[in-house]
Amino acid sequence: MPSATQLATGLGGAIGSDYVLSRNQLCFVEYSGKISVLDLVRPLDVIVFSGIASLTANVSLNLSNGTSAQGGEIGWMHSGGKLVMHPQGNSSFAYLGIVDFNAITQAQLQNLVYTPNDLPGEVPNNLMVIGAVFAVVNNYPQPAANYDYAKVQVVNISGGSIKLQWVTYRLKPRYSVIGTGYNQPEDIKVTSGGRYAYVTERTGNLLRVDLTNANRAAAQLVASGLNTPHQIALDEAHGQAYIPEFTATPTGNIWRIDLSGGVRTAIFTGLQGCTGLLITKDLGYAYVAEQVSGANRVARINLATGKRDVLISSLTAPFFMEWGDANESRIILAERDPANRITMLDLSVTPVAAATVVSGVANRPSSIVMTKPGTVIVCSDTVITQYELSGAQFSLAGPLFMGIGLVPADHIINATPANDSTDGYADTTDNSGYILQVKDAPFGGTLAIMVNHGAALLAGATYYKLFVSQVTPAATAAMEPHQSFGDYLWNAVSNSFVPQTTSPDAGGFYPVRSPLQIWYNPLLGYMLDTSVLSNGLCVIEIKLYNAARVAIPVASMHSRRVKIDNQWPVANIEKILHDGVEVPVCAIVNSGSDQFTFRITATDPQGHLLSWNMSALWGDNKSATVGGDSYSNHVSATRQWTGVPSGVVPTPAWHAAVPGDPTATRCAHTFYLGVWDRVINGYGYIHYQSWHKSITIWL
Repeated sequence: MPSATQLATGLGGAIGSDYVLSRNQLCFVEYSGKISVLDLVRPLDVIVFSGIASLTANVSLNLSNGTSAQGGEIGWMHSGGKLVMHPQGNSSFAYLGIVDFNAITQAQLQNLVYTPNDLPGEVPNNLMVIGAVFAVVNNYPQPAANYDYAKVQVVNISGGSIKLQWVTYRLKPRYSVIGTGYNQPEDIKVTSGGRYAYVTERTGNLLRVDLTNANRAAAQLVASGLNTPHQIALDEAHGQAYIPEFTATPTGNIWRIDLSGGVRTAIFTGLQGCTGLLITKDLGYAYVAEQVSGANRVARINLATGKRDVLISSLTAPFFMEWGDANESRIILAERDPANRITMLDLSVTPVAAATVVSGVANRPSSIVMTKPGTVIVCSDTVITQYELSGAQFSLAGPLFMGIGLVPADHIINATPANDSTDGYADTTDNSGYILQVKDAPFGGTLAIMVNHGAALLAGATYYKLFVSQVTPAATAAMEPHQSFGDYLWNAVSNSFVPQTTSPDAGGFYPVRSPLQIWYNPLLGYMLDTSVLSNGLCVIEIKLYNAARVAIPVASMHSRRVKIDNQWPVANIEKILHDGVEVPVCAIVNSGSDQFTFRITATDPQGHLLSWNMSALWGDNKSATVGGDSYSNHVSATRQWTGVPSGVVPTPAWHAAVPGDPTATRCAHTFYLGVWDRVINGYGYIHYQSWHKSITIWL
């Protein structure tokens, strides 16, 4: 069953709604004649108190005034012979671990999961260590001088005494009315800038409203004479709105209304009891919800041809609809009483499949908005409720494990059946225009693990973990490395990307990223330092967890077998040979031919050589290639190429003479050997070794 949070009660017929991303706010109309808003993150009213206090055993602390006495919201108490931090009265805790206390905002405190559990203060599970932070929620913050949330940090702990610093916050109400005087409003859609909205009135009007002056008396009439207009499909890019009519007979229209002049064009006629309307992004199709006795339905209309296809006709009083994903492959809709449920239609299958995603919602649900994948807000008659949908309702869209750096997960070779020798290599050569071209490349160094955060949210996840287990050279149990990593997060206040560190909490859980945040690397989910692993094959796996930290099963791609190689290649110019005789380092060759060969080592111990190249440098920026080879000449099913363990190159011999350059045979020469292996960190090759030797050629 999806978890539910009641956001507002006692409303006057909450009906149409829209989510304003820029303000993280729900804007909705009440049939009684109002435009209202819900702040999904309640704004700060006042900091009630901040201070530092020391507590001895069995003493409580009142976080609203800093007094130490019995009856406070938290207590440093003996329990089972050990000291614990105990929530008292109406309080609950959320443990954050060692994090930046000053960086925690009241907005973040509102999104934590709180429990009435004690926080242990002694081994073996001691959480009350110096620097540890926990949050407190006051579930019934009365009187008005009290607080809603607090953040608390352990400053010091000695013996049975603990020293804390804390800040308590009082928040403004979530719900407020911003406009009155409307005549049976049905729906509202807010423009992208967030200032203006369009409202339909059941009496037949489409209005433009300045939300900074939102009373009906100040609204601008865009169009009138509509027959019971309902849900608005806003095409802001083209300055148009699409509106259906609710009629008792099949004579209702879909109107396309020019928002600048109010000109109406009927683009379809034949609706009956139409409540809900969605228009596809390409403006090619309309989806309509209709209340028809014995055949409550959703239909798809081809707006170019007028062809109408009934997709499902077994609904109960269907009302407003919302797209269930960015690809417009799902529709979420409200079914009113007596069903009182939220239903999802899967348009990607034939016939269209219907599934109940939330049952038993408050009476007469009207509209749904999706604030992020897996989170929906439902406006019912007198109640607005937020639901966190689980993976049972929303299947994971696409792979969870997206890849490593620039390498997509499905381009990390994992054969069926598994092959321990040849699995785990990257191959991106099927796309000649791709930024990273690698063939049979193992991984090493620090790997950027890419996570499908959007799909994770869609599956109902709040947290994730990363597990790594060794397959070869010897199998090991899965471990959790628990490494922090950095990224840049856009800050709208400073108008800049600011450094942000993501760390696991005390349980090793990492937060799934919110779509409201703008990360420079939006898929980044982990930076795995592979130096903790053995050279060989390992399995990297991502697991999802809901807000209660219960695992969510994932059927899509969530793990990959990955070949690790942190051993470097070997480069060595063993001997310089002139006419088959070794030339000592720094010696002068002043007789014989201009032919030279070289005994070299250019190899990779793991068989992952990419290339070797040898060149000669002399004189005034003069150079020549002596020899070289690359894996492209040795590709095999085993993905192995060791290179040149110890051999004489090149064949035929290298000639020092260069036509037109007398210095080519009368100068000091330095021979350079460079060796790359195929190991990548997901962005490029990382292992290079070189060697050089010098002689003088004077022929």
